[in-house]
Amino acid sequence: MPIAIRVRDERFRDIAQLQDVEDTLPGEPRVLLESHLPLGRADRYPLLAHIDPVGDTCFNRGQTVVLMSELRRWADETGNADVRAICGALTVLVATHMRRPHTYLWLLGD
Repeated sequence: MPIAIRVRDERFRDIAQLQDVEDTLPGEPRVLLESHLPLGRADRYPLLAHIDPVGDTCFNRGQTVVLMSELRRWADETGNADVRAICGALTVLVATHMRRPHTYLWLLGD
């Protein structure tokens, strides 16, 4: 099952979603799947490894510096073109829509 990705405010109102930035990237639209995640690799990806593919995971604005670093490393280390595209889209989404206080990145599992 795909994991929905949204940026929301403190009242849980959607500000943006992954599809809003997909047209800035080359290739087909991508979705984040459980098989794409570096689960079990908390030594290398302390935030990404703890995304819950069947529940909801939330990252706050303060965590985005570490998250962006992990996304760059994950994109560099994977051989999967879909993962690289998703990392690029997530980076654009976070950089564009999480500059203001009280914004959160939500990954909504099944």
